[in-house]
Amino acid sequence: MVLISTALNSLAQRVEEAHGIQVECISDGILKSLPKDMHVLFFQTIRELLMSVVGHANAWHATISISREKSQIRINIVDDGIGFAR
Repeated sequence: MVLISTALNSLAQRVEEAHGIQVECISDGILKSLPKDMHVLFFQTIRELLMSVVGHANAWHATISISREKSQIRINIVDDGIGFAR
């Protein structure tokens, strides 16, 4: 299903235009085989994670990668922002 990749690319473009953060989306295609309601869940989750980058990271670039690891789907969002103290 192409919906999630189209929606993520649109989200990435909106984030770049509104906040100046370049967002790259990398996927192994796993989301294509998921039900539509899962696409909505993943999109909403990724959007919230990106908004955290926008609000707190002071980043110029973020990469969203989506892949399958055994029976799990892994979403990584990495940015070049300031991080936080543990």
